[in-house]
Amino acid sequence: MRYQNEQKQTACFLHTQKIALQIGDAMPGSISCLNCTPTEIILRTSSKHLRAVAVYLRNHSSLRFATLTDIATCDKMHSKGRFTVNYIFTSTYFANRVFVELFAQETSTIASLANPFFLDKRVFASAGWLEREV
Repeated sequence: MRYQNEQKQTACFLHTQKIALQIGDAMPGSISCLNCTPTEIILRTSSKHLRAVAVYLRNHSSLRFATLTDIATCDKMHSKGRFTVNYIFTSTYFANRVFVELFAQETSTIASLANPFFLDKRVFASAGWLEREV
């Protein structure tokens, strides 16, 4: 039984690594850092690339991160930016999560995922409420 669980965990990690490499290869100028755990992918981008990364994650047929689960902000006092803004996307089809992280200053503006982007459709409908809370 233990061997089967280890096999499942290894297979899950390999699948997550494959997805992470695919994202990194598809958007080399938009992603500055990419980390992977067995069940989730953590990537870092900038505010100007956020919408492009979000649309890619949502629309690509082998990714299907169609749900923006949450937006969380942390005050860290980094040299790159005072605030770390984390967007959590979920693919219910593949049972994976992606954390998109970016740094922001007190005065910087972050692109909205709630505004219409393509054919008057929102990038993520849930972003309207989540962005208000952040």
